Amino acid sequence: MKACIYHCCGDEEVSFDHFISYRHKLSDVIFNKMKSGGVHQPDNDLNLVVKDIKNL
Repeated sequence: MKACIYHCCGDEEVSFDHFISYRHKLSDVIFNKMKSGGVHQPDNDLNLVVKDIKNL
């Protein structure tokens, strides 16, 4: 089963550099960059997550 990692560009708690670093190290993981949102909450919009779950 594939794992998915999501990261909001506006996350003030976790630097976007972490997302890039993990992307290079974890080749079997699906990475999704979200343009807006804050700390661990993509503007209360989980449509991208729902879409990924349906495509598993």
